Amino acid sequence: MSRLKVLIAEDNEINQLVVDAFMQECHTQAMFVDNGAKLVDAVKTAHFDLVLCDIRMPVMGGIEACAKIREFNTAVPILAFTANVMQDDVRAYREAGFTDVISKPVERQKLFEQLAAYSQPGT
Repeated sequence: MSRLKVLIAEDNEINQLVVDAFMQECHTQAMFVDNGAKLVDAVKTAHFDLVLCDIRMPVMGGIEACAKIREFNTAVPILAFTANVMQDDVRAYREAGFTDVISKPVERQKLFEQLAAYSQPGT
């Protein structure tokens, strides 16, 4: 997992601290942005192996940001990072272009499993 470069869009500072601690624990490079517009700009200007995207953010929400990213980048895996994980929600995320979902509050082991899955060649 140490080779992964992960972009995390999260406006809540406590969530940022928790996720950053997990990322440091597994030696994963993490960059944080606090809104969807910054997320889109970051994906345009740099390479990331994985994106974690909060759904509810200021300036631009996660669904809109994901759809905009998919207009110019269909390859980067984007995981919805949200507490809203009802079946209809997950369907809407996938329709918007999200690859998968990580539920909040984030569980350390589940996050590590997702990171490990995306650190494998060909993922």
